[in-house]
Amino acid sequence: MPKFYIFVTDCFCNVMPYTSYSEKLPGPGCRILFRTLVLTFCLCLLSGFEVRAQSAQRKFVVRGHVTDQTGAPLVGVTVVEHGTSNGVATLSGGEFSIGVAPGAVLDVSCVGYVPRSVPTENRTGLDITLEEDVKVIADVIVTALGLERNYADLTYSADKIKGTQLTNVKSSNMILSLAGKSAGVQVNESSSGAGASSKISIRGVRSVASDNQPLYVVDGMPILNSSPEQAYTAIGGVADAGNRDGGDGISNLNAEDIESVSILKGAPAAALYGSQAANGVILITTKKGSAAKRQPVTFTSNLTFQSPFRLPDFQNRYGVSGGVESWGARAAMKAYDNAGDFFRTGVTAMNSLSVSSGTEQMQTYFSYANTAERGITGSNRLMRHNFNLRATTGLFRDRIKLDGNISFMRQVVKDKPVPGGFYMNPLVGLYRFPRGVDMTPYREHFEVYDPDRKLGVQNWIAPSDDFEQNPYWITNRIRSKSLRNRVMASLSADWKVNGWLRIRARGNVDYIDDKVRQRFYASTAPALAGNNGRYIESGYSETLFNGEVLALFDRRFTPDWTFSATVGASLNDRTVNSLRIDSKTASLYYPNVFNVANIVMNSSAYVDEQIDARRQIQSLFATASVKYAESLNLEVTGRNDWASTLAYTSHEGSGFFYCSFGASWGVGKMFKLPEWMSFAKVRLTWSRVGNDIPMFITNPKAHITAGGGINAADAAPGTDLKPEMTNALEAGFEWRFFGDRQGINATYYKTNTHNQFFKLPALSGEAYAFRYENAGNIENEGVEVSLSAYPVYGSGLTWQSVVNFAHNRNRVIKLHDELREYAYGPSSFSSSYAMKLVEGGAIGDIYGRAFERDADGNIVYETEGDYAGLPRTAGDGNTVKVGNANPVFALSWSNTFSYRGASLSLMLDCRYGGRLLSQTMADMDSYGVSAATADARDRGYVTLEGRRIDDVKGFYKLVGGRAGVTEYYMYDATNIRLRELAVSYALPQKLVRRTRVLSGVTLAWGKRVWSRAMGMRRTTRHVMGDRIALSALWFIFPLRLAAESLTCALYGGGGFLTGTIGSLLAGHADAQVLRALFQPAWWGYSLALGIFFVALPFSRYMHIFTEIPLIFLRRYGIRSSEKEGAYDHFQIEACSRCGICIDPCQLQSELGIDDVQSVYFLRDRRHGMLRQAVANNCLMCGRCEQRCPVGIELNTLRLNSRDRMRNTPDERRFDYFRGLDRSSGTGRVGYFAGCMTLLTPRTLRAMERIFAAAGEQVWWADRDGGVCCGRPLKLSGETDSARKMADYNTALFRRHGITTLVTSCPICLKVFREEYRLEGIEVLHHSQYILRLLREGRLAVEGSGERYTYHDPCELGRGSGIYDEPRAVVAALGELLEPEQTREHALCGGSSVANTAISDAQQLELARSVTGCLEATGATAIVTACPLCKKALGRGASLPVADLSEVVAAHIRAGHTFSDNS
Repeated sequence: MPKFYIFVTDCFCNVMPYTSYSEKLPGPGCRILFRTLVLTFCLCLLSGFEVRAQSAQRKFVVRGHVTDQTGAPLVGVTVVEHGTSNGVATLSGGEFSIGVAPGAVLDVSCVGYVPRSVPTENRTGLDITLEEDVKVIADVIVTALGLERNYADLTYSADKIKGTQLTNVKSSNMILSLAGKSAGVQVNESSSGAGASSKISIRGVRSVASDNQPLYVVDGMPILNSSPEQAYTAIGGVADAGNRDGGDGISNLNAEDIESVSILKGAPAAALYGSQAANGVILITTKKGSAAKRQPVTFTSNLTFQSPFRLPDFQNRYGVSGGVESWGARAAMKAYDNAGDFFRTGVTAMNSLSVSSGTEQMQTYFSYANTAERGITGSNRLMRHNFNLRATTGLFRDRIKLDGNISFMRQVVKDKPVPGGFYMNPLVGLYRFPRGVDMTPYREHFEVYDPDRKLGVQNWIAPSDDFEQNPYWITNRIRSKSLRNRVMASLSADWKVNGWLRIRARGNVDYIDDKVRQRFYASTAPALAGNNGRYIESGYSETLFNGEVLALFDRRFTPDWTFSATVGASLNDRTVNSLRIDSKTASLYYPNVFNVANIVMNSSAYVDEQIDARRQIQSLFATASVKYAESLNLEVTGRNDWASTLAYTSHEGSGFFYCSFGASWGVGKMFKLPEWMSFAKVRLTWSRVGNDIPMFITNPKAHITAGGGINAADAAPGTDLKPEMTNALEAGFEWRFFGDRQGINATYYKTNTHNQFFKLPALSGEAYAFRYENAGNIENEGVEVSLSAYPVYGSGLTWQSVVNFAHNRNRVIKLHDELREYAYGPSSFSSSYAMKLVEGGAIGDIYGRAFERDADGNIVYETEGDYAGLPRTAGDGNTVKVGNANPVFALSWSNTFSYRGASLSLMLDCRYGGRLLSQTMADMDSYGVSAATADARDRGYVTLEGRRIDDVKGFYKLVGGRAGVTEYYMYDATNIRLRELAVSYALPQKLVRRTRVLSGVTLAWGKRVWSRAMGMRRTTRHVMGDRIALSALWFIFPLRLAAESLTCALYGGGGFLTGTIGSLLAGHADAQVLRALFQPAWWGYSLALGIFFVALPFSRYMHIFTEIPLIFLRRYGIRSSEKEGAYDHFQIEACSRCGICIDPCQLQSELGIDDVQSVYFLRDRRHGMLRQAVANNCLMCGRCEQRCPVGIELNTLRLNSRDRMRNTPDERRFDYFRGLDRSSGTGRVGYFAGCMTLLTPRTLRAMERIFAAAGEQVWWADRDGGVCCGRPLKLSGETDSARKMADYNTALFRRHGITTLVTSCPICLKVFREEYRLEGIEVLHHSQYILRLLREGRLAVEGSGERYTYHDPCELGRGSGIYDEPRAVVAALGELLEPEQTREHALCGGSSVANTAISDAQQLELARSVTGCLEATGATAIVTACPLCKKALGRGASLPVADLSEVVAAHIRAGHTFSDNS
């Protein structure tokens, strides 16, 4: 058996005499002197002295930070020495450390960023900024049921929009920000003003019975988007009190909480949601907490101003006629801007504050937002408050993950304007008002006192009209207030059963409570209110409960075949309670007394109440996909819904089944693409999905009306009804070219919606007047194209351009056999248009009155009577088709220009084709107020299609008005608008990080709360020095302000603040009093300032001043060393005792040891009371150092503390190995096994086999025994002894002439790179060396279906930054499964040679906690790259644990032997 020499036992166990640390620390006088010198040094820096420091460089180690363009640190960036495999990855703070040769170049790369090559130029500190590679396409997108899918695998069209794109240009209704960002998605506002709702249609309108709105899903759970009242009728409606817009549900969300939005277009993408999602799905993913080192607190504030962009063109040449119109004689008139004076500048202020925090075990996200909006008319206002809290955590070693979210929204909207019509629209009276007349009297006296009625009544120019009212009366005496409270709560649990099966259960509750009160004062138009006024009080509450249970399967059967499936069940339950009490024209007992008791409750009043109106859908669903060679993907979905709305029908028991079939083919995964093409994919999908029928249709009931009447059901029970069914076909392709700099995504779709829901007249002889029928077929066919390009890319400037094109053609293929046409949408007794469905037509067709034409298409004119010379009209009853409102195509073009931190983005939105009707112009022409009527009167005639008409007034009276000629007021709807324009600049955070100017503030305030929450009771208490310094600090500013203000009062001068205060004092106080206070004020200020600086060295606030010189010293490459030095004091004093280092410590989280963490260690060392129990009880794993916000070198400080306390050098202890050389073999590659590797002989034998298979000639440094690297001695405090060993090994390596040194021990690796003087010798860990052999083809291995999980050793990962190389090797052997806590967050195995304080049982407990996390991945074996970790994990694991080299050796291809014949 080979002999080897290690000193671990001797160093750690021998009882040797030593003195306590406190005996060797400098005395109090020296510490005070040091702190005084620090203050002096700070003052020197601030005075402009340049401090330069040099440290003796024994090796060339480069340290640095990698950030993005905003200054945020980047994690996992690969930093590799060019031309070598020597590389590291950045930690969570973006920092890295790598040993390189002089003059080396570093290759820096990260997924999603443009790679860079950075020359070191012998600098030891680098700050590297990477530019975002905006060409990178999102790899993962959230799809149906909240499942994350690879974008390349989707069989249907879907778009992913980042949350930042929604907040570039903010709106109080966040869904409006989706406009133009996705092809085929149309976003429109239903009305204007604060609190208005929005509507989205995806790929056209399919149904005449439903609202055609998509399903909104937040974090996998559907939410409510319904509204108790929506805009509908043209006249404004008597029954609904002025066509009130009740708002929508999606606008209640806070846009700042949104991480991303996925739009699943059409039925194929939504088949898994069944009847809820026939019109598409919008999936919203919200933000959650982060366990990052820098936990952000984000505050955003947005201020928007609104004003009417353009008002109608009014005439100012013809005066009043008939008291109300403007058909009078031409005259010189003053141009009153009555319309412009009515509007005001609207203001919207949106503020949002979010805090993202957490640990590796639990993360939380909290946000608060408020929106205050003032509309452009009257007293229209909105105030909204949003609170959101989301928490995620893992239980049972993260086998179970919990995700909980609760949000609350409160919104108050006052005096929301009506969305259109005449009755409640103030613009009717405003625009009709006679020209040349000043409206000021009607504005200032909209209400006048009526002595007969003894109350104020409306004052208006046209008091007898039933719908034209004083616009200022409408805004001041028809008032409304709506209050909405909304609570959304969700909870999901995810249980990872094994590596291929997960069980997920989740549920959510969405509760909306609306309260609305509307007041109509007496003398409001009689069509709207009774003689004494009108009062409406309504309440509407809706509760949605949704629960789901899913089982998710995901398994790779062979390297080429992968199977994924999801099966589940869901319950969707909605309950509505509502009460509406409306006096309508029944009036009130007493005028202008607004409460329910004052309503005259007769048959003219209205009372409607729903009590627990409930609809429920129970569902079973499944989806399965098979993927071959990461290229061909086949997918099938199925869902069966049992809906309560189908009760009393023949389908009640069976429900309805919906399904889809799809395929996608990533061509580039199977065949080699041309070099100019970087991605190619085709897809095809067919689906069948339904749309539920309305409630209480299959068994309608009579109900009691106000005053005791009975309102019988007018329609027969719909016992044969079934849901609408949409069959959809979709085909598309996606190509990208020239390294993703150009791309095209095209989709063709066709949908046919059958079983439309119609209410038809009853058949002869039936007892009911109407009946419900399923019939019809409405088709939507279209094309969507999205083009993306990067005309300029790189060199700091990036120009991204995206064009979205959508064309949709809607056709009514068939109606019911008994229907010639079907009217829907707006209608009234005197409207000039109607929306109708006719076979062969389309949804959106507008019917109305038109000019009568002859066979040649020429207009026919009257030849006699009062209308002689005027055109003849046709289509009374709105029977002539005059146009269609839908565009031929929609186009948007967005451009984003980015240069370093500056960004300019703009979006142009184009709508081509379609026709729109302007009833506003028709009404203005009828009253003679428009500029067009004045121009015609000036000419003396009107020209209509080339024919002159002399009767100008007669013509406009014929064609104008709300019952005029529709055809004449149809306009081309083509328009181009600048939808978004945003300019932004991100301040480079690296400036703040370099100077750390704000660290004192953040540590003094924010982290105090954080440290309290983490249980830091002793360290956060103020000592006497803290209290004195803080008290003096609070007095400094007010005393200085008082002293300078007194000086200004007595002698004049001063700045803005002190001069103003001084003037006030001089004008109101006696001069004698001011002189008496003058000297005490200055003495008080001087005394407070002096006390503060005297107490400062004795207080914790020294860190504010210590950090400044610390930054400069670091910049010049100065670091703490193995021996205690003056620089250590800067680091110790820089600790603010925030306590962030406590949470990542496994001694605290697993063993409950809570008094030895780094914050206590630094505190005790600062005050000279450090004990071995604190100094020695540390795993030295580096987790706390990685999280330290100041970047204190905690491990180094621990080492030199131990050196000071225990270092007892004895030269005689090393006499035995003088001249000792037990090495063997020859070669340019040397292998140093290390003590721990020699204790795990399987690792040594594995390396022997690997070297042999690669044909490598190896010099074995210690195969037969040798000298330890010295690290264990150094960890125990015997630094001088460790240095002796290092010198011996260095001479040994030099003597044998090796150029590459390979070791299996990460501890040895770190020592060789950082402590040894090995210039000219490349030092590699065996994982790096094995990966090099594989890439060079010198080592051939055979992969398998084995599932491995990898454990990052502390010294290899956080210590040396080596993360990717071991993973690359494991991935070449089998499937790699990552644990929850990995890379820089990886846990320590527990058997650290740095800790001699914890017991063997405690080490075993730590090992079991780590192996539990590793086994939770579902792996069949655990792989590590450290012999010490292997032994530690092997004690606590139920799975086999192997070193990386052992796994590689076991997979070496049979018969493989590499030989270099060159």
